Amino acid sequence: MCSIKRQYPFYDHFNLLDLFCFYIKHKDYVFDIESLEKHDDKLAADLSHYVIRVMHPLAIECIKKQMYYLSYVSKEQFEASYIKLVEKVINGTGKPFAGEFLTPDNINRLIAYFVNKEVCNSVYDPYCGSASILKYLNCNEFCGVDINESVSLVARILSDIHKSKSINIKTSNSISEWNTNVFDAVVSCPPFEVRLKEDIVGELSS
Repeated sequence: MCSIKRQYPFYDHFNLLDLFCFYIKHKDYVFDIESLEKHDDKLAADLSHYVIRVMHPLAIECIKKQMYYLSYVSKEQFEASYIKLVEKVINGTGKPFAGEFLTPDNINRLIAYFVNKEVCNSVYDPYCGSASILKYLNCNEFCGVDINESVSLVARILSDIHKSKSINIKTSNSISEWNTNVFDAVVSCPPFEVRLKEDIVGELSS
């Protein structure tokens, strides 16, 4: 693994690259990184911008190869397995996703059970990660926030699948920029490894 990481400095983001390719194939877009960065589809534009701005130049070559392989898969075959592919990449590895460990699927199921039992129509997740809890929620409105830009991009890809809900995902720091809107439920697995500065702890305690 170390040799792979030296060869590909964006190793921990391989799964995000896979999802990017799946999304482009799903939308039937032509892969041209510069054109996609200016695309009317904001998610496609933001994904392209992230790859150009944050990732190693080799990442674009990896995407080109992946898109080449995907070109041999028919649109019908791909669409039949698109949702499963996305969910497998997000939930199926058991390894850090985009450099972070995400909430286990069983925990998402448990949280969603209690939310659905109380018939909550609006849900806020201040540390939403990939927002994989979405597939278990029966709510009409979901607002999710994550401080990690790459993970919030993943959440937006997943939310594109669940179009029956009104979904708003953004990149922000919920600890210092709490959403003051009213929701029926607030759910989350907080970022336990985050160490707060003393001034922020004082603010939250007051």
